[in-house]
Amino acid sequence: MSDIASIARSGMAAAQTRLTAAAGNIANRESTDFRRFQVDSREQPGGGVSARLLRDAEPQSGDGLSTDLVYSIEARQAFAANVKVLKAQDELLGGLLDTRA
Repeated sequence: MSDIASIARSGMAAAQTRLTAAAGNIANRESTDFRRFQVDSREQPGGGVSARLLRDAEPQSGDGLSTDLVYSIEARQAFAANVKVLKAQDELLGGLLDTRA
């Protein structure tokens, strides 16, 4: 995975995974034996990132609402940044095709 679009798409997928984790934590934080979702993100050789959901081994006590709200905002911003990368690449390719035509 080395082209810009693939890297941006992997970033969007990782952001979606982080948002899924935060949403699940917010929705289920009052549940009995609640175990938080965590996200394991790893850099990929050649560019990009992979992310997977993990569950805490032990039930959690306390309120992580503020943390999860911040994580959801971060995920939204990361997703939007990667969309901008895809749009910029599209514009550059469009300009290149116009020049060649």
